[in-house]
Amino acid sequence: MPDTLDFSKMSDEQVKDALNQYNLGLKVEEARKIETILGRAPR
Repeated sequence: MPDTLDFSKMSDEQVKDALNQYNLGLKVEEARKIETILGRAPR
Protein backbone atom coordinates (compact mmCIF):
# COMPACT_ATOMS: atom_id res chain seq x y z
CA MET A 1 0.00 0.00 0.00
CA PRO A 2 1.32 3.47 -0.81
CA ASP A 3 1.98 5.94 2.04
CA THR A 4 -1.11 7.94 1.06
CA LEU A 5 -4.15 7.56 -1.16
CA ASP A 6 -4.63 10.97 -2.77
CA PHE A 7 -8.25 10.68 -3.85
CA SER A 8 -8.38 14.31 -4.99
CA LYS A 9 -6.12 13.43 -7.92
CA MET A 10 -8.16 10.35 -8.91
CA SER A 11 -11.30 9.92 -10.98
CA ASP A 12 -14.28 8.26 -9.27
CA GLU A 13 -13.44 5.02 -11.07
CA GLN A 14 -9.82 5.14 -9.86
CA VAL A 15 -10.96 5.80 -6.29
CA LYS A 16 -13.37 2.86 -6.50
CA ASP A 17 -10.60 0.60 -7.83
CA ALA A 18 -8.19 1.70 -5.07
CA LEU A 19 -10.81 1.10 -2.38
CA ASN A 20 -11.45 -2.39 -3.74
CA GLN A 21 -7.74 -3.15 -4.18
CA TYR A 22 -6.98 -2.34 -0.54
CA ASN A 23 -10.22 -3.88 0.80
CA LEU A 24 -11.46 -0.60 2.24
CA GLY A 25 -15.19 -0.78 2.91
CA LEU A 26 -15.95 2.77 1.82
CA LYS A 27 -17.97 4.35 -0.93
CA VAL A 28 -16.26 6.85 -3.23
CA GLU A 29 -18.15 9.72 -1.58
CA GLU A 30 -17.07 8.58 1.89
CA ALA A 31 -13.42 8.37 0.87
CA ARG A 32 -13.55 11.89 -0.57
CA LYS A 33 -15.32 13.19 2.57
CA ILE A 34 -12.60 11.73 4.82
CA GLU A 35 -9.95 13.50 2.75
CA THR A 36 -11.90 16.79 3.07
CA ILE A 37 -12.28 16.41 6.84
CA LEU A 38 -8.58 15.61 7.29
CA GLY A 39 -7.51 18.40 4.94
CA ARG A 40 -4.99 16.01 3.37
CA ALA A 41 -4.73 12.60 1.74
CA PRO A 42 -5.36 9.77 4.23
CA ARG A 43 -2.43 7.59 5.37
